[in-house]
Amino acid sequence: MSSPLQSKSKAWTLEPDPAGKTLKTGDGQTIRLDASPTRGRGLFARYCGTCHALRASRAVARVGPSLDFLRPPAPLVRRTIRDGSSGVSATMPPQILTGQDADDVAAYVAAVAGR
Repeated sequence: MSSPLQSKSKAWTLEPDPAGKTLKTGDGQTIRLDASPTRGRGLFARYCGTCHALRASRAVARVGPSLDFLRPPAPLVRRTIRDGSSGVSATMPPQILTGQDADDVAAYVAAVAGR
């Protein structure tokens, strides 16, 4: 089942394949995820989506920054997960995830943020 998500520039229609490895944007882009970001998608939903906005995960939280706006590369996401972050409105504690879990979330966010 598809679900439209609105942004200022485009709507997302998430139409994952049965394995959850393909996402389609409202403007027709297809994003194919390999194993790491596919796994990261589930971890993001569980650990990150309550604070961060990310259209591809249907996350609309407003505690932390919008990852669609920031479009962080994987190394920055990984470092922020490891070290945590202090902001004006909230603090992200360090090591919410570690090891391969953190790598998978970083790969997912880098693949889909702002697209």
